[in-house]
Amino acid sequence: MDFPEKFKNVKAVLDFLKLHGFKIQKSKIYEDAREGLLRVQDNKFVFGADAKLYSATLKKDELNFEPAELTAEKLKKESLRLDLQNEKLKFEIDRLLGKYMPKADFERELSARGAVLDNGLRRNFAIRAQDFIVLVGGRLSKTPDVIDYFNKILDEQMNAFATTESFQVMVIGEDESV
Repeated sequence: MDFPEKFKNVKAVLDFLKLHGFKIQKSKIYEDAREGLLRVQDNKFVFGADAKLYSATLKKDELNFEPAELTAEKLKKESLRLDLQNEKLKFEIDRLLGKYMPKADFERELSARGAVLDNGLRRNFAIRAQDFIVLVGGRLSKTPDVIDYFNKILDEQMNAFATTESFQVMVIGEDESV
């Protein structure tokens, strides 16, 4: 390990030693400086050679030692983990507020609405079939044929409604835009 030529003060020596895995407390290094074990110059700076000699009297904390690169990588990963946790919490809150619903619930809702639409349209066609025939000046005896014709059209439309080939349903939150 390379020591700098000089340190600005005892605190800088402490930070350097801790960064490089030495087991040292703030109170200990200041006490050692008062006792002369760590030579401090009159203007409070410490020569690197003096700090190196002092470090030889210290124990390294091998179990807790992490080089600066490892510590930076660890911090980066921890930050990413916290960001993901925050996103998950935000989603959970939004879900509880009703902004999102489980996919299965959405599909059931869509299916139920489709069934209501289908049933309502078929019933209306049956009720109004005679009106359509009269409207076109046709014979009332052809009512079943008109109902079958409308049901055929409805079946085609409902089949198109039931697939995602021609369209896709997307649910977007209130604060998002397409």
